[in-house]
Amino acid sequence: MNKALSEAVQELSIEQSILVIMPDLPFITKEFLQQLYDKTKNEDVLIIPSISSHKDSGTAALYLRQRDLLTFQFGIDSCNLFQAEAEKKELNYRILHFDPYARDLDTLNDVKYLKEHLTMVPNPKLFVTILDQLDM
Repeated sequence: MNKALSEAVQELSIEQSILVIMPDLPFITKEFLQQLYDKTKNEDVLIIPSISSHKDSGTAALYLRQRDLLTFQFGIDSCNLFQAEAEKKELNYRILHFDPYARDLDTLNDVKYLKEHLTMVPNPKLFVTILDQLDM
């Protein structure tokens, strides 16, 4: 994924802002996206750590004011890697914690959390169907 993102953003102008959001975030709403957008005004980088039942400090979402401010390093410990690079480059950055929006689906416990909190998910019927197929 990191290589694909790096290649894809090369097609954009250098001034283009980037927002990368992981696809396994069932709690995301348009209100969350508006809150996130509102926080981009004075920042070069926004790092949203993923919330999961495992502690790898992954990243649920990453905003870059310009496409080439940081190297894409999504995966294990990516939140810390993004933060370290932003500090090294002396960028204006913030780490934002958004619960439940940054809750991902990496483990069985994450899926159980989703099942227990379906009322917080946009379009819960879709997830009920998926959870039924998983026999959860």
